[in-house]
Amino acid sequence: MTSITDKPVPPYIGQAPLVGRYYAAECTQCGWIGSSQELTDDCQCTRDVGDRYCLGDTDEIGAERLLGIVQGMAQAEPVAYQERKKTSREGSEWMPWSECSREHYEEWRGKTEPNSHGVIRQVRALSVCAAVPA
Repeated sequence: MTSITDKPVPPYIGQAPLVGRYYAAECTQCGWIGSSQELTDDCQCTRDVGDRYCLGDTDEIGAERLLGIVQGMAQAEPVAYQERKKTSREGSEWMPWSECSREHYEEWRGKTEPNSHGVIRQVRALSVCAAVPA
């Protein structure tokens, strides 16, 4: 059996919430991690791989593995920064993510209110996945 420290931070993370009777699952083929809600009836991975699904087998993962992933992601050094914007008008949609400077990221991180022109910004730091720490 592979130890938790031998597994890297997952390259793919599912988008469905982990609620109700669903559990955290990891694909043994592509490394995807997400809610069992996204799996096939046979518990196979449904991550898009070109024009098909991965269909790798999955294993249920526990709190120790999830904590290791979160810790590994938190310790990774950012390699780029991005922002996206929308106006505060009703029905406004987010623009696509675009690159921004570290200074811009630091200035807008944690701010949720629109600026004086009614523009709302979200910023994020992008990191290279490292090995999960022991």
